[in-house]
Amino acid sequence: MAEKINDIELEEVSGGVYTGSVFRYTIQPGDTLSGIALRYGTTVSTLVAINNISNPNYIRAYDTILVPYGAGQYSTGYTAQQGTNGNLVYVSIP
Repeated sequence: MAEKINDIELEEVSGGVYTGSVFRYTIQPGDTLSGIALRYGTTVSTLVAINNISNPNYIRAYDTILVPYGAGQYSTGYTAQQGTNGNLVYVSIP
């Protein structure tokens, strides 16, 4: 079941490159992956990996992408943790 925090509906995903909470974001005209990543405290690389985006320079308005929310686990050897400013910070897993 989806959880709502601050009017954001969260979903749990697992497998692939990321396991944790995500929310669906509808791309708006003029959006870029770097702008979305900056706005939500993640990276372009993470958005590309989670959404299987083949060309990060080409996204379409009104498409929906998954954006990580809060702490999560990455299969790349890093874990995401919520920073004090609300952004994600990536910590190496020993």
